[in-house]
Order: sequence, then C-alpha cells, then structure tokens
Amino acid sequence: MTAAHHTIEVVRRFKYPGTVTNDSNDEREEIRARILAANKAYSSLQTAFRSKQIHRNNKIRLYKTLMKSILYYGSVTWTLTQTAGQMLNTFERKILRRIYGPTQEGGRWRPRRNSELCSLYNEPYILEYIKIGILGWAGHIIRMEEERIPKKVLNGNLYTTRPLGRPRNRWANVVQRDAFQLLGIRGWRRRDENKDEWRRLMREAKARKGL
Repeated sequence: MTAAHHTIEVVRRFKYPGTVTNDSNDEREEIRARILAANKAYSSLQTAFRSKQIHRNNKIRLYKTLMKSILYYGSVTWTLTQTAGQMLNTFERKILRRIYGPTQEGGRWRPRRNSELCSLYNEPYILEYIKIGILGWAGHIIRMEEERIPKKVLNGNLYTTRPLGRPRNRWANVVQRDAFQLLGIRGWRRRDENKDEWRRLMREAKARKGL
C-alpha cells in the first residue's frame, strides 16, 4: 500500500506493545501468548515450586506476583468469550494443582478436583480480576473527552461486511453483562458518568469478591 511517498506494509498480525493484534480481532491468539509467557515464568520457577521446603502459601504468592500479572496483562480490552474464559481457567487450575499437589483417596493418589482447589485456594479466580479490570477501564473511557481515541472507538461504528454466522460479541456488550452480574446495574454508560457512584459500586463489587 502506498500513501503519498511512503510505502506501508500490510500485515495480518503484529505485536505492540507486548500485545498480539490480528486482522480478525481474535483475542484467543493474544490469550494463548499470555498463557505461554506465564508458563515460561512458571518453568523458570520450577525449583521453587517443587521444593518441599517452601510452604504452599509462599508458592501462591509467587504465582500471584510473578505469573498472574503476566497472564492478565492488557486484559481490559478483551471481550472474554466462553472459550477464552475456559483457556484461562484451565491454565490457572493447572498451576494450582501443581502447587497443592495430588491427594490420596482409597489408598491411591489422584489430582485434586476443581471444587477442592476452590476450597484450598479460597481466593477469586483470574476471571474475576479481569472482569473487574474491564469495568474499571470502562468507567475511565466513559469520562474521557470526546476527542480521545478510546472514546471514539467505543462510540464508533465500523462499516464492514459482517461474516456469516452468529455475530461476535462486542466489548461494550461484555461490559453491560458484567456490570449487571457484578454491580447489579443496567444502563452502565449513564451510571459510569458519575465518578463517585461508579467508584462506590466498584468498591462494593471488589469487597464481595474478596479482591
């Protein structure tokens, strides 16, 4: 593609700054990249995670500090489809199973069930952090000036040919869904404009989820 005297390369995907973007706006590629990066961090900490001299609580702190932050980097822009949520949950439970180890039942060792992990971990899973983060970012965008790019993207319409099949979920629809589920409100755009009220709702949601 040529514009004036410059040649602009057309690419199907690129990474900037640390986030994978593609021409189909498929966030699963980015989530896979996040999981791969978090898994590399886990691999570098194998000695600590395997050590019987380190308490499980300290291993959880390592996960939350050095891996979890990698996992949800840039997640405020995700639409969090069911498939994406399953990918994140599966990875987090894999790490928790390695931290807590197997359990003995009937004289045999077996991996811990999801319910057992939930009881032992006793903290919100990563999806709760991401959803709260998305709502916080939504409140920030709504109160931006109209000329800011994020505000234009939120309010704008892309005039393209829609592919066949079920329409993809939009980010604004995800905010609407999570605002109702976590904050118990409808009409999030209107409520968002009141900064003090939105912060109060966010604090209450975080307290309920233990965030």
